[in-house]
Amino acid sequence: MTFKHYILALIVCFICKFFSSPLQAQILSVKIQTQDHQAVKLNWLDSDSSFTYAVEYRDSLEEDDWKLLPRTGGWPARIFTFEDTLKEGTGSRFYRVIASSMTQDADRGKLISWELVDELSAFQLNFGLALSGIDSFIAEQGVKIYKLTYETIDVHGRVTIASGQVAFPENKNQALPLASYQHGTVINTEEVPSRFSFSNQESIVAPIMASNGYIGIAPDYLGLGDSSGLHPFILAKPTATSVVDMTRAAKSLAQKEDYILSGKLFLFGYSEGGYATMVTHREMERHHAGEFSVTASAPMAGPYNVSGILIDTMLGDRSYSNPFHLTYLILSYHDAYGLFENASEIFSKNYSPRVEDYLSGVSSFESLSSGLPKIPLQMLNPDFVEEFSGNPTHSFRLLLQQNDISQWAPQAPIRLIHCSGDFTIPFENSQLVFNHIKKMGIDQVELINPSTTGDHSQCILPSLGRAKELFDAMKE
Repeated sequence: MTFKHYILALIVCFICKFFSSPLQAQILSVKIQTQDHQAVKLNWLDSDSSFTYAVEYRDSLEEDDWKLLPRTGGWPARIFTFEDTLKEGTGSRFYRVIASSMTQDADRGKLISWELVDELSAFQLNFGLALSGIDSFIAEQGVKIYKLTYETIDVHGRVTIASGQVAFPENKNQALPLASYQHGTVINTEEVPSRFSFSNQESIVAPIMASNGYIGIAPDYLGLGDSSGLHPFILAKPTATSVVDMTRAAKSLAQKEDYILSGKLFLFGYSEGGYATMVTHREMERHHAGEFSVTASAPMAGPYNVSGILIDTMLGDRSYSNPFHLTYLILSYHDAYGLFENASEIFSKNYSPRVEDYLSGVSSFESLSSGLPKIPLQMLNPDFVEEFSGNPTHSFRLLLQQNDISQWAPQAPIRLIHCSGDFTIPFENSQLVFNHIKKMGIDQVELINPSTTGDHSQCILPSLGRAKELFDAMKE
């Protein structure tokens, strides 16, 4: 494991000086966020998502050893702020923040297990689609649907497993492109593509693509399906790594089943899946260009501007169709970064006990999401809302900014698809990305509005149709 060292010295909690190790590759900015006679709150941020941290102290420069500050849950931790409660009579105190690499040796994308879930003829698949109310797609051939598990890394860089679905067409006589579909937000860990069912529309997408001459891929993501822990909701790096590694595993299974790959790769997804599609497209082009060549992507109705449009929509004073998304977002970021020591720092006095019960394992995620106010703002501590809303450099907003995907330069063609009548994930998310890409002089970008009246849930099928239309024109 690789270590980086950063030192912050605080003299009588008023004078601070920053020292850096000669081995460090970048500067970690450590600040005193608040201080008084009872406590000192440290805050630090960096642009790297692969480190955990520990805070050490000593009360004299003559002391030989640094000591770890006490913390519930221990160190290291994926946090960016920590408060040291001072005992009466504490004089000078010196602090340092030590960052350590989270990355462990992992055989990322290694295919661990696979099982045949279902085998359907074209007639059976079309009949199931009709019963599911999906009459805009036609199956042209039969399919085999597999559930697989694979090795990847979790939000803290630890080796773990995840699951997903791969659907193969019955015809093996030609080279086939890959089409990876990233699903939308779910709370129930079993409502994922690997649990194929005609009652679960998003588990049908990969089989539809397979029946039309693709190898259909559909990752479950971390924290869902066979993957343990909390799902990292709208977190760029762990979302992208889970999809990248799923694609690797799917390619391995295709080879075992004697399918020939054409080398073409299409990415698409809706809602959270639109976000997952875009961060995966960026991840593949930036970090895996020698392994993957994205042919085209179609992110649909995704929350790309996390720190602005998404959070401001959730914190509005009107009802929101999915109020639990705000809790989901905060808890996911807390799991990744450590936002609070006590839930009452962020959540209201009525809701924070429920959050604490969930975090301590007393209650389930499903029970936490039930019976919520239609206006998500009512779940939060008013002091937190005031501080967050009035401070553009609030630590939580800075973390959200690190996970924005609204400004980047894709190399492969990208078709943004979003209904302008969407109030859950506003159309402005896609408009912002489109405008940025066009300003960079990139012409291989489209913004498609399938409906001016359809809301978020009503726009899934027409959006899928427009994505498949693009891929079909490019797959040969």
